[in-house]
Amino acid sequence: MLADGIDPIEAKTQALIKGRTFESVALSWHTEMSAKWAPDYSKTVMSRLKTHLFPLIGARAIVDLDTHDLLRPLEAIKKRGTIDVALRVQYYLQSIMREAKRLRLITVNPAYDLEGSIKAPRVVHRPALPLSRLPELQERIDTYKGRALTRLTVMLSLHVFVRSSELRFARWSEFDLKRGVWEIPDTRPALEGVPFSTRGTKMAGDIHLVPLSPQAVALLEQIHEITGRFDLVFAGDTNSWKPMSENTVNSALRKMGYDTKTEICGRGFRAHPHGSHSNRVLPSRNAFATTDTELRLIASAAIIGLSSRPVNGYSTPAAIGTPSAL
Repeated sequence: MLADGIDPIEAKTQALIKGRTFESVALSWHTEMSAKWAPDYSKTVMSRLKTHLFPLIGARAIVDLDTHDLLRPLEAIKKRGTIDVALRVQYYLQSIMREAKRLRLITVNPAYDLEGSIKAPRVVHRPALPLSRLPELQERIDTYKGRALTRLTVMLSLHVFVRSSELRFARWSEFDLKRGVWEIPDTRPALEGVPFSTRGTKMAGDIHLVPLSPQAVALLEQIHEITGRFDLVFAGDTNSWKPMSENTVNSALRKMGYDTKTEICGRGFRAHPHGSHSNRVLPSRNAFATTDTELRLIASAAIIGLSSRPVNGYSTPAAIGTPSAL
């Protein structure tokens, strides 16, 4: 090789670089990063790599990839409307290509120019009641004269803080009431004649674990007495194989005397764990709640504590102020 003017060391290096595909580098990056991540998050990242990146660019030599190539999977995700997932995958790409540069597999990081290619969606805040009015809401739910399933659904919404579609399309097979866990899949089996019935977490590859407080479990046990013989948890009144209408909860809230455009709406229940009242009564994330799961449990405890009747020792907001109370 030297006789031909070729440096054998350089030739070997180039052959090694050419042999490193994006997938091989991404897997090495994932293995290294997993030592710092929680196991569930590590699984989520791997699922997104396999779902969004490997099919399109996994087999390509990493040295040959440019910014346009890296944009392809991001554009595909954006077309599905999951902008939050696209932003996370963009971060993975930037981190993986940064690792490739550190290993001298590439000389320029093409992922730097991805910055700004995805615009975060404008956040529309749904109306949600302030903390001081939650006892009033509890009282109105208790005295609601409509369908029992609707009343229980509204009450459960105060404990689980999930999206409307996650709730309405829930199947009994997703619940483990003994363990107190609800596993929401990324997609669900389609329901004939029901638009968007496959919606789960809205994030391909994700399984959303929702912790269930004893109060939430008790509510679900009551709901099971009504719909336990069906596949759907929140079955429609007319057709059990169809979910209750998206407007059912809002209609019930209006019958309770609330303006669903300015005071509270079904989708506004999700604001409670991170809303205005969490800043008033609940401790900060840095105090002792380090995950969204812990915040859900604390917020649920706050709602229990504000009930007009003591439940499991919670009778006033003051009971929620310290870790020992939880």
